[in-house]
Amino acid sequence: MVQVIIAELTHACEPELFSYGMMRDSCVNFSYSFMGGKAYGIISDCGSGGWTLSYVLSGRTDSYNGKIEYNNMMASSSLLRKNVCYIGDDNDYRKKYFWNKKTKTIRQLIQDGLFSNPSHSFDEIVELFRLTPERLDRPIHSISTERYSASAAIGFACGKQVYCFPWLNDYWVERLTLRIENIIGNVKKIGGIVILPTSREQYVQHLVDQMVEIGNTKKFLPDLEL
Repeated sequence: MVQVIIAELTHACEPELFSYGMMRDSCVNFSYSFMGGKAYGIISDCGSGGWTLSYVLSGRTDSYNGKIEYNNMMASSSLLRKNVCYIGDDNDYRKKYFWNKKTKTIRQLIQDGLFSNPSHSFDEIVELFRLTPERLDRPIHSISTERYSASAAIGFACGKQVYCFPWLNDYWVERLTLRIENIIGNVKKIGGIVILPTSREQYVQHLVDQMVEIGNTKKFLPDLEL
């Protein structure tokens, strides 16, 4: 079962997600051990570390202060990208290095994952995450809120063990509740971890197994460079 240990994570960044938003966010001296088979509600005010935690764990930044261990190994950003899914994005890192690469469809990305990790069939993945068949041949950024389910399906097909949501306010938690429940259910069955940042426990207490507070009350840290 997967385990992620974070020691004194400190970082300031501007995490973002296509067609969702961006904000200045900072995390200060956060330490915690996340165990597989659980969904965690990460409780932090807007800009106070929840989204940074998801962003760093997803390998979206190459430098930060502190240490992260993934299954007893020191985790580089590349190791995190390989094993952690950033919910809402296609997690296709070819685009970072090959600007002219054509954006792949949901079907192609799931098939790519299953090629190296044939633990499920394509049809099983589609059914597990309740994807709309008519939308499978579109890029993930063109299918509205179903992209959250599609991105998790892609990560699942790739054999990823940790799934990180962006910071969600009460409106987005309510709007995505059925998708969040489905994603958490599928991930917990494989002994994975779900990270769900929001501002209040009551927004996610019906969804997660455990609450974790990030106690950074300073939203902006001028001494931390982006």
